Amino acid sequence: MIRAGRTAVDAADLARLHGITSVVTARKKGLYSDPTLPAPISATRKRLWDRDQAAAHAAGEPIPELPAEDDPDDLLEAQEAAALWEITPKRWLKNVAEDYAPPASTEVYGVPHWTRATVTGYPRPGAGAGAGRPRGARDSRPRARSIRDEQHQKRVRQVQEMAKTAAAEKRELTGPDVAVELGVSRAQGRRLLNIALGLQAEDAATHH
Repeated sequence: MIRAGRTAVDAADLARLHGITSVVTARKKGLYSDPTLPAPISATRKRLWDRDQAAAHAAGEPIPELPAEDDPDDLLEAQEAAALWEITPKRWLKNVAEDYAPPASTEVYGVPHWTRATVTGYPRPGAGAGAGRPRGARDSRPRARSIRDEQHQKRVRQVQEMAKTAAAEKRELTGPDVAVELGVSRAQGRRLLNIALGLQAEDAATHH
């Protein structure tokens, strides 16, 4: 978790704070196994550290404490977002890919993050979408579906703009590119790209 108002560094930037130019050299020097190094703030295998703590460690200064209270602007990784919904990380990512959970708010060193407010404020999915819904609760699913439809249309428009930019720059736009940019799965990225390109082809055909 990246606390609100804080920034993170990855292994390479942590090494640079210590004047080391490569992760390999930093590893050989034992930087990442240094017992005095602040604990990572990441929940995944890609380790991230709080920048202020890392800078203090590199300067030999006292390590500042991280904020203890939760904040709406805290940035959560998939595991942490899933915990708020009381589901597994795998289910969370599946929900994101299927538009039953919000797209990532941002990426930090390639790792999707969601603000706490985004996670807690998003309508939970209904029956059949992973979280379950009591029988007779007829109104929650339509609202959630409406929001998902709006998000889907917004994403398609974003991908259309990405495709136009890529064409102008004479480069190929791929599904993985879309996935990284929008914080969705690769499969979802490919689907969105196919839809966007299909719409562009239809539009071009109607104007010929």
